[in-house]
Amino acid sequence: MLKHLYHPKNVMPQGGAGAQTVLSFLRGLTTESPYQSLLALRAKSSVLYEWASRVAASWDPHSPGAHTQLQALDARIDQFTRTLPPLDNIETAHPSRARGLLVVYSLCYCATLRLNAPKDNPLNVNTSKTVIAANAVADVLQFISVGRLHFVDPIMGILWGLAGQVLIASLVSIRNNTTSTISPTLAVCPEEIIIIASLTRVLDAMFALKDASPLIDEELTKLRSSMTENQAGVL
Repeated sequence: MLKHLYHPKNVMPQGGAGAQTVLSFLRGLTTESPYQSLLALRAKSSVLYEWASRVAASWDPHSPGAHTQLQALDARIDQFTRTLPPLDNIETAHPSRARGLLVVYSLCYCATLRLNAPKDNPLNVNTSKTVIAANAVADVLQFISVGRLHFVDPIMGILWGLAGQVLIASLVSIRNNTTSTISPTLAVCPEEIIIIASLTRVLDAMFALKDASPLIDEELTKLRSSMTENQAGVL
């Protein structure tokens, strides 16, 4: 279900000084200023997302150095994400800043998601970094009311769609393989409640903005179809 996750192409510079700058960033050889512009944060998060997609696309667990490469990039993504501006007061910020940070955070979490998806199959909802990252994409929406933004960068359709597909796969996995950890008679286990809440946040955000973005509308339709096909309705 997670084999065809979207990733952009031809974002990375192919050679010269630009390529060296990107490689230095990926290797953690650059210093992250706490006062970086949204443009700089967007560029760096986009690089991490594409590089994660490249590593994931060529993932071979039997290839020498494959695990080391994945772990190093995974750690770099985590390191960069920890330097991002906090979202605590984002509701009082200008809508353009909220839109920008929404994309940056979502790109970082989806980079983690993309990178770990090949090795997290089948999904373990309690330990999978893919699932944790998908939940994190949804958690950003607890800080940002998308309704007041009126529109967002169209790439959010792809990123929300990506997180949504993982959450649907997680929901299917939970319902097929687990029972409540609180009581055998409890219809919905705690893990399922968390996934349902995250999926609902993503679907609600996409529904709120679907008229402003054909891409978000398209990805929302795909998620709804996937939910129907996999009998993954939310309560």
